[in-house]
Amino acid sequence: MNDRMRPIEEIDKTGLDCIRLDARKKTEQLTTDSRQLNSRDVQREEGKLVLLKPEHEPPQRGQQKILILQASPEDLDQLRFDEEIRDIGETMRSAENRDQFLIETSFAVRMRDVRRALLDHDPNIVHFIGHSKKNALAVESQSGDGFQNMHKDAAAGLFGLLKDNIDCVVFNSCYSGEIAEAINNSTDCYAIGSTSAITDKQAIQFATSFYKALGEGKNFTEAFTEASK
Repeated sequence: MNDRMRPIEEIDKTGLDCIRLDARKKTEQLTTDSRQLNSRDVQREEGKLVLLKPEHEPPQRGQQKILILQASPEDLDQLRFDEEIRDIGETMRSAENRDQFLIETSFAVRMRDVRRALLDHDPNIVHFIGHSKKNALAVESQSGDGFQNMHKDAAAGLFGLLKDNIDCVVFNSCYSGEIAEAINNSTDCYAIGSTSAITDKQAIQFATSFYKALGEGKNFTEAFTEASK
């Protein structure tokens, strides 16, 4: 089963901070950051998933728009993102409160695509499927033949543009806890990330359970607790 972040090494190429797969390195070379996340309110589950809570609860909304951002560059292990998106869709379509949710998708996103998707769809919930490391998401490169490192500060700036409308961001990828923290700080929303490596199976199971709980009328904290069982 593929981890959602394999061993990587950082390189500098044409002025971009990029990351490339190095299959020779062992997985244990990637370790979680030992320092504690400086979050305002954190709920953890077995050192894997982390839920960061906002200072202010989001308002009650009639219909909530879910934007799924997917990136699985060709030079990294390919993820079962199609299965994850399918299962999220099926879960929400069969949910008791299905009319309260609308799902939009954006595939093979580059940095500029993330910005465009956020502005075009103005989502309340954002769900990222892909690879990541402690302080960056791996998005498609501009040329499309590899991947580019989107630093957590750049991501925080983009999400901060919609801080009045985004209620929750889910990074369903490895080592994304610090990225979730950055979004939580810039946007004052619920943010979910992982403090370690997760497999495709774990990621899909979490996503399915999380959105099933939301569809049943549970809030973000309750849905996170349900999905983390």
